[in-house]
Amino acid sequence: MRLNLLQTGAQASVDLNLSTIPFANLMAVLITLLFFLTIILFVIIKYVKKIGPIDLTKEHKGQTELYHMNIENDENDAQLRLKIQLITSSMKTRINNIFYQFRTCPVVVIALSNSVRAPLYNSASNNHFTTVLVPDKRDWYIDGLLKSIQDEYVAISNSIVGISCIKENTLPPWEGSENSMKSLIRLFLLEWADNVITEVIKTCKKKIETYEKYKPKFKGDEYRTGIVDHCINKNNNTITLLDRHGR
Repeated sequence: MRLNLLQTGAQASVDLNLSTIPFANLMAVLITLLFFLTIILFVIIKYVKKIGPIDLTKEHKGQTELYHMNIENDENDAQLRLKIQLITSSMKTRINNIFYQFRTCPVVVIALSNSVRAPLYNSASNNHFTTVLVPDKRDWYIDGLLKSIQDEYVAISNSIVGISCIKENTLPPWEGSENSMKSLIRLFLLEWADNVITEVIKTCKKKIETYEKYKPKFKGDEYRTGIVDHCINKNNNTITLLDRHGR
């Protein structure tokens, strides 16, 4: 490496060859450079509050508040799932009585009760009621539950002849009359759906309260304020759609 130096009008040349620099000196130079780079980065992070149009302190605060808001509403969803499971469990006697009125063997009643409530527990876990229980989809959703229950009902009904406590098949046919098992279970499912809708509406109201609580924290932040407003409107629309008294 050749450097030309002009000194008092005269030209001199100096050769620098990195391969001739002692290793210890070279490492010292590299460590010094890394030290200064670290200092520069520290100053940028600690004292430079803005990079272009971005306020780093404000951005960090916005991310933190958004995180806590989402955590709070995740807890609301978890509580909703728990309440729907409790609703399903509390209606066990209700569905059992439907089967007992036909003097059905207790063993069969247990099997039928479990087959009816199993898809309801699954629905509680999926927590998609804001979309499937709106008026224009509610019948479709109930019919889907009935279809899954029908297969179990028919299978159990065909197999009870071999159970010692049953002398004859006392279960009515799945469908074919006004008081068919399909009609009875459909009424049960509609009652269950009404109870679920009530809890979903309560949860939507809790979420709106959470959004309203955090909204002032995003003052001046158009992006996150827009997200909160969208979520508030979405939950208000869900309440309007689900409210069976407002159909």
